Amino acid sequence: MISRPKLILIFVLALLATGLFQLIKPFTEIVWPNYLVLIHSVQQGYHTMLLDAVKQSQIEPVTASLTLIGLSFLYGIFHAAGPGHGKVVISTYLLSTGDQLRRGVMLSFSSSLLQGITAISVVTGATWILNYSMRTTQLLIDDVELGSFVLIAAAGCLIIGLRLKNISSRLRRRQAADAHIISDDTHEHCGHAPLPAASLNGKAFSVSTFFSIVFSTGLRPCSGAVIVLLFANSLNLFTAGLLSVLAMSLGVALTTSGLAALTVYARHLAERLPLAKAENGQNVRWVSDLLAISGGIVILLFGLSLVFATLGAPSHPFK
Repeated sequence: MISRPKLILIFVLALLATGLFQLIKPFTEIVWPNYLVLIHSVQQGYHTMLLDAVKQSQIEPVTASLTLIGLSFLYGIFHAAGPGHGKVVISTYLLSTGDQLRRGVMLSFSSSLLQGITAISVVTGATWILNYSMRTTQLLIDDVELGSFVLIAAAGCLIIGLRLKNISSRLRRRQAADAHIISDDTHEHCGHAPLPAASLNGKAFSVSTFFSIVFSTGLRPCSGAVIVLLFANSLNLFTAGLLSVLAMSLGVALTTSGLAALTVYARHLAERLPLAKAENGQNVRWVSDLLAISGGIVILLFGLSLVFATLGAPSHPFK
């Protein structure tokens, strides 16, 4: 049964969340749509420049290829600044689990690199081995994206399940400690000490969750990488396309790492609030559990929404 202080803590957090929503509502209705239009316009401009650079690579292989690689790196930075499922999942995961900055950066770089590898593998395999057309290759990429969205939902389930297991384990330890204290009161000096407070701390790094986030976010190839690879392969410029995609992945990783750093520091600041502190850190652990479960639910619902949106969307030609 949840004690009164914990209920008060949950109530206050709910009030803060409601106030924060009202505070950012004007931003979501006015500033955010204009920002999306700007990002989309910049990305479309980069798409044009990337394709022009690929064409120029046939005439001036070295100079144009270096230009293509540089443009791809910049495109990756601006592309990651826009909305995307990978950033939502990674930031939600870091905010809800309180993982370390080093792991957040590793997560960002790993998922971005996997995005590039996925694009290279799918496009190269489809065009070289299977001899697919651009249209058929795009359909294959759509299937890969659907698999990525399913993995996102599965990652959310994994986060929820592991944290619920952690809560159950901690409650059992607490009951065992209480029973031991009662036993000590009845039988003096039985030779055993109560469980220390540190053993109640369930905050631990989960390798399975880490890799599930990496695979679910990195399995979906970047649209810009697919366009560059398809166009480069059609002009027999595989090496230039390959290096461009890797540079693009590096640009995405840098921007995503910056977002990860902000998320981790925001989490650390929240943990320093007086509301999150109590004797033996009990409130910190409960807040951590609630945040992790909430984050898992957000990731699960987000993944399911992407799956249903993809299944319900009409097929579209390559663009």
